[in-house]
Amino acid sequence: MKIKLSLSPQEQLVFLKDLDEHLLQSENALVELEQGNNKTGSIEQLFRSFHTIKGNSSIAAYTLLHDLTHEVENVLSVFRENKSQVSEKLIRLLFKAIDLMRSLRAPILSPKKDIETESVEAFIREAKLFLTRTDPQKSSSSVKHELGEEPHLNNNIDVFLDTTDPLPSVRGFQILQLIEKSGIDYDSEPSFDNIKAGKIQNPINIQVSPDGLIELNKNLIRSLSILDGVKAIHIKYPQPINPNKAKPKTLSESITEDAEEELQEIQINIRKLDGLINLLGEILIDRNKISQNILRLEEKYSLDPHVMELLDLVNHLGKITYNLQTELLNIRTIPLNNIVEKYPRFVRELANQLGKKAKLEITGQHVELDRLILKHLNELIMHLLRNSVDHGIESPEHRIAIGKKELGTIRIDAHQKHNKAYFLISDDGYGIDPNSIRESLVRKHILDKTEAQRMSDQEIIRYIFYPGFSTKDEVSEISGRGVGMDVVQNTIQKLGGQISVESEKGLGTSFRITLPLTLAIIHGLVTQVNNKTFVIPINYVEEVLRCHGENIRMMNKKPHIVLRDTLIPIVNLTTLLYGNNVNIVKSAKLFIVIVVYNDKPTGIVVDKLLGEEEIVIKNIDYAADKYYIIHSATIMGTGDVGLILDIASLLDYLTMHREEPDRILLSDTNHENTHRR
Repeated sequence: MKIKLSLSPQEQLVFLKDLDEHLLQSENALVELEQGNNKTGSIEQLFRSFHTIKGNSSIAAYTLLHDLTHEVENVLSVFRENKSQVSEKLIRLLFKAIDLMRSLRAPILSPKKDIETESVEAFIREAKLFLTRTDPQKSSSSVKHELGEEPHLNNNIDVFLDTTDPLPSVRGFQILQLIEKSGIDYDSEPSFDNIKAGKIQNPINIQVSPDGLIELNKNLIRSLSILDGVKAIHIKYPQPINPNKAKPKTLSESITEDAEEELQEIQINIRKLDGLINLLGEILIDRNKISQNILRLEEKYSLDPHVMELLDLVNHLGKITYNLQTELLNIRTIPLNNIVEKYPRFVRELANQLGKKAKLEITGQHVELDRLILKHLNELIMHLLRNSVDHGIESPEHRIAIGKKELGTIRIDAHQKHNKAYFLISDDGYGIDPNSIRESLVRKHILDKTEAQRMSDQEIIRYIFYPGFSTKDEVSEISGRGVGMDVVQNTIQKLGGQISVESEKGLGTSFRITLPLTLAIIHGLVTQVNNKTFVIPINYVEEVLRCHGENIRMMNKKPHIVLRDTLIPIVNLTTLLYGNNVNIVKSAKLFIVIVVYNDKPTGIVVDKLLGEEEIVIKNIDYAADKYYIIHSATIMGTGDVGLILDIASLLDYLTMHREEPDRILLSDTNHENTHRR
């Protein structure tokens, strides 16, 4: 069977978006209902979502979807009054209905694709049987009573035509034809036949029952309102029975408000937006070049008023481009709730598959990030949730035996501060056993036994990010393949973020992730090393020091500096990158950039500090793969190429190779065990 909806291509997109939204809301409400949370609110949300889907499918003439949702409504009506009757069988039936509805969206995008009507018909029979066994007295009339629909009450809809329209009868005919296609019972004055005969009045009065008014939803009203010749639509609701109850907005008022809101938003082709941001990047590069040249002119012609005026203009241009950059990047940001709303069912299904019970709690859905970051973040969070359910949450029997609730809890907490987004993904499960990791590291010859015993538990736990590491010997569909956490870390570092892990055996595990809000443009500290320009992302920089070599202390043959009673390790970037042996202890003047990664400070010695700049990122995938400590590149105001350092990969390498000489030559490409991009 094939379908042909009575919708235009643009209306089909609206229909699909609305369908996806209500299915997702239904799914989350069902998860809440299963966990016994907010039963009344969950059932009401299910009613609202399924009823809207039914109304939309009726307008679209999608009979199969309409019949399916109608039967689901009948089933739900049994449990609206007596919430205690909610059973596992009902939950399974409703999840099955949601999955079936999702399968019915595919033929809309591919009209030539056949619909498998048998599965829908089989579900309807199953739902009817379930309804009969649960409450044989339940009928469609009582369902309408529960919904509060009184068929004897009428509602008047006045459609006002433009008095200057030369074809009022044609407009009236189009109006009634749209309502006819929706399948709603109605009467009109003048009648359909009179309008066809050219007998017209203004306004056209249409009467529908409250049931019909619900079906006559916003999409149809909007279709009516944009018809040529339609000047206004006014809908009169019956007066509320309770005089103290606030008068509801008329549907026409709601439509007007919705239209005003929608006019504030437009759909933007994301490729065009990316193109604009790339052009902005070129403007910023040229602005930086102009600024550099103006500074040279100022030094040469310090008293020339034209130079001073030009300097003011460049400063003003800088403010404008900064505001333009902020606005464009804000357009490309997307709220976190676009990806996290599907997670509760994912956790439920995975827990059931593993014979466990788990729920997901989410806060901070309002946080907005660059769509490119959000795309990667979705994969990362899914992986961490999978690990939490598989490795963290214990079986219900084990949890009860150790005094925990049988339902495990996983949390996603997000918040935004300044130009960063912070995420905490935690669970109240088993936690990470450092001794188990030690044994696995020694068994796999990653560490020798002495070294493994010398390391702290926290240092050992960080080896979960080691490439190919896993404590599981068996391979399953969910975990144990030795891939995953290293990919998570590398992806986060590639995005310019950080990840850390904290765990306590028996109490649970927490992953903390910090990410920038955007990728296109960053603030960077510009430095010079061996006459080459290197940029350190400002989000890693804690402070900058200028000191003498005599302030450096050697500990275990490694240079350190004491800063506010804290001993901080020092790495010389010139020696590290180019192999130049410089004795910084004997240096008369040192520039040290203190960077913080995973809450640990490290001092980076550079030759010169050139200031802070807005950096336009230029990806160099080949170089980033070959030289894994290089994040990307940029064009400086001087026209030179600046290399943006990957601080996370750099410091991870030093941590993993603490016994080796502190050198990572840019020409050295044979580092298979490092955290590459």
